[in-house]
Amino acid sequence: MKELLRYEHIQRVHWMFKDLYSRDKLLEADEIKRNHFDRLEIETGNGLVTLEGLDQAYWPALHFLWWITR
Repeated sequence: MKELLRYEHIQRVHWMFKDLYSRDKLLEADEIKRNHFDRLEIETGNGLVTLEGLDQAYWPALHFLWWITR
């Protein structure tokens, strides 16, 4: 079994994108939400871990990861 990340390494969790405004092309908000609503970006001490395609599981996963970072 491989480990994705250790809970103690999680620093911040972002819904969709860490910094939307630094992206090359700023998309319309509705297009972003439609195409990337189930994407989470997790900041760790070693870099950024991206989870995509979570479908409706993104919401409980996001809240769980936010809880860990408190």
